[in-house]
Amino acid sequence: MTIVRTETIQLGCEPDILTLTLLEISDGSLILQLEQPDDGAPMDLDGLFFNLVDDTTVEDLGIYPLVNDEPITGFETEADSVDTLANGAQVPGGFDAGIQFGTAPDSTSGMVDSAWMTLWSDAGPIGIDDIDLDSFSAVVDSDDGESGRVLTTSDGDGSGDGEEHEDDGTMSFLVEGDVNVQVTLTELENGDIQVDLDVQGEDDADGTGQIGDLRGFFFDLADDSLLSGISVSGVDVSGSDFESDGVSDLGHGANMNGYGTFDGGVSLGTAGIGHDDLQSTSFVISHADAALTLDDFAEQDFGLRLTSVGDPDGAREDSLKLLGMSPETGEDCGCDSDQPVDYVDLIAGLTEEDDDAETLAMVDAEEEPDDFLMLA
Repeated sequence: MTIVRTETIQLGCEPDILTLTLLEISDGSLILQLEQPDDGAPMDLDGLFFNLVDDTTVEDLGIYPLVNDEPITGFETEADSVDTLANGAQVPGGFDAGIQFGTAPDSTSGMVDSAWMTLWSDAGPIGIDDIDLDSFSAVVDSDDGESGRVLTTSDGDGSGDGEEHEDDGTMSFLVEGDVNVQVTLTELENGDIQVDLDVQGEDDADGTGQIGDLRGFFFDLADDSLLSGISVSGVDVSGSDFESDGVSDLGHGANMNGYGTFDGGVSLGTAGIGHDDLQSTSFVISHADAALTLDDFAEQDFGLRLTSVGDPDGAREDSLKLLGMSPETGEDCGCDSDQPVDYVDLIAGLTEEDDDAETLAMVDAEEEPDDFLMLA
């Protein structure tokens, strides 16, 4: 057996970081290695949750070491339904699979600082492309019932967008309402500002359970004199307007009427969700003669217009106008990949038939593959 492909993912934020390495093996199995840096405060690994790209195959998953062969003390698979550990720690959203770690059977108790496991599937070979890499959520330090945390990939590093980003040149903040939207501004080397908008869905830590179609982005600048040279470009950009404290309506529903005026506005996509339904988008703000920086956007008002708002599987007949303010340059904008754990009372409401429901459901594989690639 040989390793045919690897992928490394960072979970969490400095200084609490986990490294998750995925190794795709030639025999059709997938190894996961979860480790933490030697120079940080040790964290106790309690659980790892993730989704499959095709959740119809989730029930075919198997794991080695087997359940209760340390450090694996639990393994549950059910499409969009797995979210709780034996100690009551609960992660936001429903996942396809959950792996529990501990040193005592059916429990998260005991210190686990690293773990490796092999996944296989009765449905056929499983590889890196079969896993939703953005879905990984690790639960750490949750055994005291109050201070557990969920470390996720949501912070990211900006890779894959075709631009070089400065390590300290990113500002990210949440615009909150009935639908929450993450706004990220990034300084590019050519003096442009990249804007990334991401509607927080039901599987995101900041999701509200509702979504909407992004139709308009409105902003103020610290220096109004820059407006004469401003332009915007992006695949989903359908219009723009710039005037000092004079922009509120870009037409076709992309407006902030009744919520004040802004220095700039960008219309996104088309009206309604017949042609597009933007849950995330990226575009670039440029200036003809000046290099833009985050200072130009710091401590400024922002507005977002969303239409087709509602439950993901519902009628989505509402609309929203959201207001927010960007932080100071250099201010800690918070780390959205390090969230507190919720706890549920797993004993309440149990029936006699459910008297073991306080633990993560255990799936003991009847058979395991004949050979595994054992890593030192």
